[in-house]
Amino acid sequence: MSENNSIYWVHVIRVVAVIFVVLLHSSAQILQLNVAFASFDWWVGNLIDSSMRMCVPLLFMITGYLLLGKEERLGIFFHKRFSRIAIPLLAWTAIYVVWLLLIESKDPSPISPFSEEISAAISNYFPLSLVGLLLAPAYYHLWFMYVLIGMYLCLPLLRPLVQNASQALLWYFIALWSLATFVFPSIKAAGFYNLIDLSMVSGSIGFLVLGYLLGRRPISRHLYLAMWLVYPVSVAITAIGTWAVSSAEGLNQVFYGNLPNILLMVLSSFIIIRYIAETNRFFHLAWVKRGVLRLSSCTFGIYLVHAIFFYILHKGLLGFSLNAVQGSALIFIPLTASVVYLCSFGLVILIKKLPYVRIIV
Repeated sequence: MSENNSIYWVHVIRVVAVIFVVLLHSSAQILQLNVAFASFDWWVGNLIDSSMRMCVPLLFMITGYLLLGKEERLGIFFHKRFSRIAIPLLAWTAIYVVWLLLIESKDPSPISPFSEEISAAISNYFPLSLVGLLLAPAYYHLWFMYVLIGMYLCLPLLRPLVQNASQALLWYFIALWSLATFVFPSIKAAGFYNLIDLSMVSGSIGFLVLGYLLGRRPISRHLYLAMWLVYPVSVAITAIGTWAVSSAEGLNQVFYGNLPNILLMVLSSFIIIRYIAETNRFFHLAWVKRGVLRLSSCTFGIYLVHAIFFYILHKGLLGFSLNAVQGSALIFIPLTASVVYLCSFGLVILIKKLPYVRIIV
């Protein structure tokens, strides 16, 4: 990836997004490890979790910005993209299968996506677990890779449409996509029915187009300041909504999903981070820029490996235990996330020094 100033903000967003992924998974421990509902620590975990929900969509958006404007022959595109994702996916699927078997003593087979009849027929010829691993992630965070594969399959079709459409038409697509992906699900969650079928413009693919549009337009200071109103409101709706629909019996994550509050969070955080990366002098200090570019080159690997360190620290496999519920959530959520991130970064740096093996990160 080029490191020129014109896309330096892309590196900043990539680094911030993966830091937010690790923070989100750290705060999730509070909500999953029997912390008392609506206690102070629960609220801290809920607020941090709620405020990080844009992390993966930000990665999709910079993918759209970087790739939708390019022109490549179909064969070159698939060779470049899938060589960068297929080998890491196969490698980390194998790693996590072995990890589940030997370390966690769990069955690594994903839930079969087929009916009982089809599953029985497939198992006559292939191990069903192997077929399942082609369609479902071996470990919880690897879902990202499968969504990315779907995006790559659609990108060659999307490119000419985006490159030849007017701005007005593209924003019309975003409006329809927003209705299909965020508004209609909220109508359904409220108990109402909707018979308008916009499934053809729904899903994560819209983040590619949104990133392409927002990445190519200048961000004014007025728009940047307005987003500082939108972002906290979207976080508040997410956190308060999650509290309102949850109870001592369990966490209800409907407000963490595809609802308008998440779209507002994604939109506002993209604009805020990009504007700061472009205008703040701190990010353009030579040593900061070197650090950002170094971290950016490791973000893919950090994402793939960080789940291992959460488990290692939680189970005390290094001789000590560290997780978000050990003490005050205000301290242990960021502390756990920091240690996991630094350990992941260190391991990725090590892997990148190894010939042949470095391709997996």
